[in-house]
Amino acid sequence: MVLDGGPDCMTTQRLFLVTALVLLGCSTVASTPHPADGNRAAVEAYFHGFLTGDFSTVPLAPDVIFTARGSVKGETQLREELRGMANTTRNVVVHQISVTGNHACAEITLESKSGKLTRFVDCFDFSSGNIVAIRVYLAPAGQP
Repeated sequence: MVLDGGPDCMTTQRLFLVTALVLLGCSTVASTPHPADGNRAAVEAYFHGFLTGDFSTVPLAPDVIFTARGSVKGETQLREELRGMANTTRNVVVHQISVTGNHACAEITLESKSGKLTRFVDCFDFSSGNIVAIRVYLAPAGQP
């Protein structure tokens, strides 16, 4: 084929350009993780910690605030509190996790070692990939 600027040349150039743009676009999209993916992974690690007692992979901000019936402030204090909660937990069922930007909510059922089932909604706030706040809401008594 002779590239002399005629119709075949233009078709070849357009095909090359479209192929290059598609390849560059796909590689950029595929290699750039969405921040919400990391936030979802952090929420999953948080709940996994209740089964293992290990919360070391949960990215907590140094000044994280945990609010349930009371509140706990600070990464070290919260990790201690979470390990204590994990000691009384038999199972956690995560029904749903919804992530929107720097916010996530999860609907869960926690089973204590005594067999009591409690339904929760936990809401998480993120900044720079770290959890900065966790708010725990209990379902009304008698809810499945």
